Amino acid sequence: MAEEKDKPAEKFSAFDEAVSYGAMYDKLNIKNLTFWTVMGIGVLLIVVMGVISLYNYNKFQFQQSASIESEFPEYQRIQNMNMLQLNTYGVVDEETGVYRIPVDSAITLMLNNGE
Repeated sequence: MAEEKDKPAEKFSAFDEAVSYGAMYDKLNIKNLTFWTVMGIGVLLIVVMGVISLYNYNKFQFQQSASIESEFPEYQRIQNMNMLQLNTYGVVDEETGVYRIPVDSAITLMLNNGE
């Protein structure tokens, strides 16, 4: 009969044991602890690698745009000068009477003279 009284005491749940003890027992689940530690480190590494990749991508884009802008200022100046000559009136050779007119005006004159 003494054994029957002890059996209900053995059927205490973990919650009942914690209440009677006054706090939770420190029962570490090494498997879960290892899993979440490895998972946390893995996620942290992925985030760090993502930030490094984003930094390298933005750095490359900035360097490429800076290179393009600094590489062709002379080309841009010459192109602007040529566009100005194509779209304005001007004197080519005053002695021989050669003048420059815009391309659109030249096309219009050629079409009107051809009729």
